[in-house]
Amino acid sequence: MHSSIPGNVSRFAMAKERLREWAVYTRHRTRFHAAGQTGMIRKLKSGGYRLYSRKINPKTSKRRNLGTFTSLAAAKKHEAEVQYFKRH
Repeated sequence: MHSSIPGNVSRFAMAKERLREWAVYTRHRTRFHAAGQTGMIRKLKSGGYRLYSRKINPKTSKRRNLGTFTSLAAAKKHEAEVQYFKRH
């Protein structure tokens, strides 16, 4: 065994854990920190898109659903309308 790997953990298990951590990191980074992204649009299993608020609701500890749309273009359009409404 390699000296930096604990005796009870295999190399495969450690590589698998590193890969899982990287997947979580990249998913988080692209979803929340994308350049120019003001809201959060997530693709649903049903094929639609849902727009969520950036802020977390303090009562439920979840993001508010700002609408569900059939296309990404419709979701982005609604997101722009929401941002306009917030400032006018």
